[in-house]
Amino acid sequence: MLMNQIYQLIYFLMIRLVLLVYIYEIIGSTN
Repeated sequence: MLMNQIYQLIYFLMIRLVLLVYIYEIIGSTN
């Protein structure tokens, strides 16, 4: 049960990291 919560937390953090990098690339390309 604990491992499942850890995997969900890592999955959530990875998605946010990818979104932040994606948005940063868009902002960087427009400037």
